[in-house]
Amino acid sequence: LYSIEELKILADYTHHQGMLLQIDGARLANAASALNCSLKDITKDIGADIVSFGGTKNGLLFGEALISFRPDLTSDIRFYRKQCTQLYSKMRYISAQFDAYLKNELWRKNASQANAMATLFSRNLLEIPEVELIQPVQVNSLFVKMPGPSIEKLMNKYHFYIWDEAKNVVRLMCSFNTTEKHIVEFISDLKNSLVK
Repeated sequence: LYSIEELKILADYTHHQGMLLQIDGARLANAASALNCSLKDITKDIGADIVSFGGTKNGLLFGEALISFRPDLTSDIRFYRKQCTQLYSKMRYISAQFDAYLKNELWRKNASQANAMATLFSRNLLEIPEVELIQPVQVNSLFVKMPGPSIEKLMNKYHFYIWDEAKNVVRLMCSFNTTEKHIVEFISDLKNSLVK
């Protein structure tokens, strides 16, 4: 998670090198929630040129909004979208989701829930001696080292990724609909997997 100041430094450096700064906003809402700032604070105000503002990983069925803060790029973006990417024939269905998502800061509510559950998850994991958090939990992702046999057993029931197979590190993600019940169940299954 970059701080606002770090983002400004990256933007300044990028522009000084004659490049544009594009932010992949798949988890932009989680970052803004964790930093307790607005979306504008970590995009336009830091000097981003283009943002792909994702909603799929924070509650939307599908879709991203491409936002350009550079009017001089608008015609190029429209051309590339038509020629190289996708232009949905039913774009209004994606747009309708973003209307609801941005209204009353639903994006923040969803992201805050995911981030809070990751924090709760980390507290529960830290109580298990055989488990180690290898990075601080800042948003909705957890990087966890656990015994290989436990990983194997848990993967039969849960969907997560092995981040570093050699070190038995997995990446666990919390989403807008993760609940305390989900965490309690996972922790219980993890503890059971450690019993010999």
